[in-house]
Amino acid sequence: MVLFDRQPVSSPTVSDHRLRRAYTRWLPLALGLTVAANLVVTSFLPRPARSIRRHADGSLTHLVHTDQSTVDRRYGLYLELGDAADGDVLLVPLDSLIVSDIAEGLAGVTVEERDYDAGTLPVEAEPAGPPLGVFTTEDGDLPYWILPDNEADRWWLAQTSEGIVVVPESVAPLPGDIP
Repeated sequence: MVLFDRQPVSSPTVSDHRLRRAYTRWLPLALGLTVAANLVVTSFLPRPARSIRRHADGSLTHLVHTDQSTVDRRYGLYLELGDAADGDVLLVPLDSLIVSDIAEGLAGVTVEERDYDAGTLPVEAEPAGPPLGVFTTEDGDLPYWILPDNEADRWWLAQTSEGIVVVPESVAPLPGDIP
């Protein structure tokens, strides 16, 4: 029984050497010309169709907001929260729309569930101006605001009829907490 049919191995011919020399000489040039052509063609395409884009800011939050609309609607709130409250505590109601694993991973916050009325938003915590973005939930898209504060250690989440507001405790205490 023959398992392998051994064929004699021929030595490389002169044409093999020429072909190898041509590949090693011209392949890098062909790859370089292809990359250059891609860069030139990309500059003439409309922005959404470009394969290469330039950005003023290299942060993940900026890239998600400017390039990835579906990722922005799912994770933009978490990334913005990470920029504002990285390492802090986020208090959320028991039936919150926030996924704690994603918030802890992307935002770097510690999520604690508390029993409080998330629909109670004091006047001082009402957001001014347009929302930072839109957050996609199972119930639909909700605008969101994150109130600014550089000194907060704890933040809490309010769910209003207009959207989601993340409030630092220095702006307004958690509903039900005694100041």
